[in-house]
This record gives sequence, C-alpha cells and structure tokens, in this order.
Amino acid sequence: VYSDLYWQLIENFIYSMVKFGLSSCAMMVCVSDSSCMALCQQAGFPCYDFQYSQYHPGQPLPSVLEQIGELKLLHLPKALKLGVDILMLDLDVGFMDNPLKLLDLALNDSSVDVLVQKDISFVMHRDVVRWRTWFLVPLPNIGIFYCRGNDKTVAMFELAWQDYKTVDSSVKENPGKDQNKVVSAMQEARCYPSSPCCFSHALSQLLLRLQVALHPRAPGRAAGQDLQVREQDLRAGRRGGAGGDE
Repeated sequence: VYSDLYWQLIENFIYSMVKFGLSSCAMMVCVSDSSCMALCQQAGFPCYDFQYSQYHPGQPLPSVLEQIGELKLLHLPKALKLGVDILMLDLDVGFMDNPLKLLDLALNDSSVDVLVQKDISFVMHRDVVRWRTWFLVPLPNIGIFYCRGNDKTVAMFELAWQDYKTVDSSVKENPGKDQNKVVSAMQEARCYPSSPCCFSHALSQLLLRLQVALHPRAPGRAAGQDLQVREQDLRAGRRGGAGGDE
C-alpha cells in the first residue's frame, strides 16, 4: 500500500462487496505487500497474503506487475481446475450497482465460458512521443474478467501462461503484458469471435495481425480521417498509408 489513495481503493472494493451482499465470496489479494496485509487484518478485511518468494525462494523479487502476471495466469487458474468460477477485478474497478447484473449473460447461459469487458481505443507507447496504436476491433480487457471453471478455460490460461513465460522481465514490468497473452489465448482457443462482423474474414485476420498503427497522424488530418484512409489501405492490401507504418 503506497498511499492513502491506494488504501481507499481497497476500502471501496470491500465496502462495495458488503453493500451488495457479496462479501462471503470476495477476496482482496495483497501481492508481496506486508503493509497491505497488516492494514487488512486491522480492518478485518478478507485479504490473502500472496508472497512471490514463497514460490521462488532465494530469488530476487521481480516487478509488481510481473508478480501480478504470475498470480493471474498461473495461480488463480488453479481454482478453475477445481470447477470454481472466478470473477477477477482490477483494484481500480468500482461499482455503482450490483456487479452480478454484469454477469447475467454468463450465469444464465451455461455455454458461456468467458465474459470480459472490451475496449475500443488506442494503446500508447510510454517511451516514444506521440506513438500510439489504434485498434478497429474490440479488445478484451481482463480488468473485469469472469471465467467458468472447466477444462476449456484451464487450457486457455495454460496457453497464456506458457506464452507469458517467453517474455523478458524488462517487458513484463509494463502494464498489460499478462492481458495480451490472455487475449492471444482467447483467440487461439476461439473463446470469442475473432472476426468482427463489419469486415470480411480475410481482412479481419489482417487487422488482428497488423492492428493499424498510427505513429503520429498525418498533419491536418483528424484521427477519424486517418482511420478511414488506413482501412482503405488494408482493404486494398497495402502495408503503408497516411498514418505511418504498421
């Protein structure tokens, strides 16, 4: 717990679970954070003390984000093997209403294995000025991620974990690297449609691979104009375009 604001996020999560009658099945995970656990114990909050060193004795601690990546991709999915359904939430997710309402689709349809929020936006590069990647297709965001405990979801996380292990630690310390591997595993396992309905299958596959990168946009063009031009370039099979190189 690095600040009062961080602790307020924890309080908000616990109080929300109590408010909506979900505290009996909710848990806050403190990642290699003794201060977090001490505060939780003082407040009587249901918290779990995840210590990375317990699983890697004698090894130096990697970045917190890498530890969270291992927690999400390797350890939490162990519950899926036991047939336990999991709703994973990032700490910055808050609720104005009962979160169970978000899960109606999954809870009332046994054929749904995964329910996840999606983003339609861009991804910024923190080290390159004005660099950003725009996506024309919705991307899953595992900040809110419901997963049914069965063999299919276990296999999906196994794919994600094996892929994540190939990534260098210097990359894992950046946000979203664990999420990227879950998205790739979902595509490979076909847990969500990989082809948006507004594009042909061939173009959809091209978009999934090339993504549509705009390195800064062309002078005098709005972002929407660049996207329109880039879409035309992709349909014509061209790799270049007004916005830069993929």
